[in-house]
Amino acid sequence: MPTDLLCYALLDHSFIPDKSLTSQLNGLLHWRSLYEEAGGDADISPLLCGMESKSTDQWRQQISTLLEISKGQPMLSLWHSSLDFESIYQHFVSYTDVKLLPEKLIYLLRYADTRTLPSLLSALNEKQHSQFMGPFEQLTYFDRAGNISAVSNIPTNQTNRKALALDADQFSQMWNDSIPDQIISQLNMPDGHSWHMISPSEQYEQLLQLCRQAEQEGLVEPMEKEIFCKQALWEKVPISNR
Repeated sequence: MPTDLLCYALLDHSFIPDKSLTSQLNGLLHWRSLYEEAGGDADISPLLCGMESKSTDQWRQQISTLLEISKGQPMLSLWHSSLDFESIYQHFVSYTDVKLLPEKLIYLLRYADTRTLPSLLSALNEKQHSQFMGPFEQLTYFDRAGNISAVSNIPTNQTNRKALALDADQFSQMWNDSIPDQIISQLNMPDGHSWHMISPSEQYEQLLQLCRQAEQEGLVEPMEKEIFCKQALWEKVPISNR
């Protein structure tokens, strides 16, 4: 990677919705809330952070602080670009919302959540992917298991200004990807249940297997999958590895 590239961190503040996070960043690096121009609360907004040159002492301190803040949660990604902070900021702001076609419904797009980010990248068509990744030569993010994933790109150095629009098939793909996380957020398993003995990433994989098993049994609607998964966990139904 060329040394003249700038590094930006994107931090999903909604995982830690209080002022203690920004107080740790103040004086350490330049940051700005992506919801600022819309009047949104910085305490739940993704934060764009400008980093120092790689491998300097200041950069190491910044990275160390960001890793300490995130603590393995899927809330941190690093973006490498030759463009300046304001250009990258406006690029990301343009993706705050997504329009769903053909209804033209508007939803918040939480791509700073690194559970959503790979799902979004997979759902985008070639032109949309090129626009989204246009300013960046490399993206590095921490997934739900705390593992590092890297995406290389040939940058166009063009920023986006137009709202993203997804069709029904793209939305359906992203929605299906999110079903295990939706079920996890709604589960209330009793104390002592084996569910509490596994990590969040293992919980996701277990539910992903159950969703696939539901599809094999002809259950394709999200609500059908949710009911199947919840029942399987409560009854401790063996998970098929087919």
